[in-house]
Amino acid sequence: MPFFLETFNTLDLTPHAQTAQVPLERLLTRSSPSSPLPTLTPPTVTPKFDVRELPSAYILEGEFPGIDDTSSLCIEFTDQSTLLIHGRLERAATGAEAEAERGSYLIMERSVGVFQRRFWFEVGVEVGGVDASLGNGILRIYVPKRERV
Repeated sequence: MPFFLETFNTLDLTPHAQTAQVPLERLLTRSSPSSPLPTLTPPTVTPKFDVRELPSAYILEGEFPGIDDTSSLCIEFTDQSTLLIHGRLERAATGAEAEAERGSYLIMERSVGVFQRRFWFEVGVEVGGVDASLGNGILRIYVPKRERV
């Protein structure tokens, strides 16, 4: 296999396990022993990626719905074979009047929060030739392979 991936700050829990997890998180994330209310950590998000291998490159395509620009994304190589993609997904800010007209949220299911994805490439890659683009909520990263001598 040419690459390895790892997802950080995520839990893959069934809906029943997620329900049970909430009280545990409240117990573990209190701001102080005397605090009557818990301080929960921000939710985590796991962007979904497709990774393809071509003879000369890897293509990574990740879903980032609602993201128009790359200001909330960071793409970097931490070494010659490890690609790190991290950032924060947030809801669009609205004015107080617009919020009052919409009413209060009863259910919030859209993903928001911090994320971090890491991809390891077994075959050498050309870090300087990496190209990324974002359009229609899809982040596309082109990672060329290093030519074998």
